[in-house]
Amino acid sequence: MSKVINVSINTQLDELIKDDKVIINFGAEWFLEPIFNNLSTQYPSITFLKVEIDKINAHESTKSLTSIPTIMLFQKGKKTKEIVSPNETQLRKILDSIK
Repeated sequence: MSKVINVSINTQLDELIKDDKVIINFGAEWFLEPIFNNLSTQYPSITFLKVEIDKINAHESTKSLTSIPTIMLFQKGKKTKEIVSPNETQLRKILDSIK
């Protein structure tokens, strides 16, 4: 079962990115969803968030977005990585580096 949290309000996102290890999928509802959902069950120590940018477009973290999908990794509230249009291999590499 997927452990991805769908984020729809800025205050919720503000709180969740403070977790120890957070990976966020900024993009459309359909893109990366099966891969992201599957990975969320394989990396239980990492918080997986999905943000549809048309629902949260004024958040600080969305200001640097130049393309979707974009994956951002946060550790204790600080952005540590950003990848545009990642594939599953790239996602696994990032996740393996922080698990």
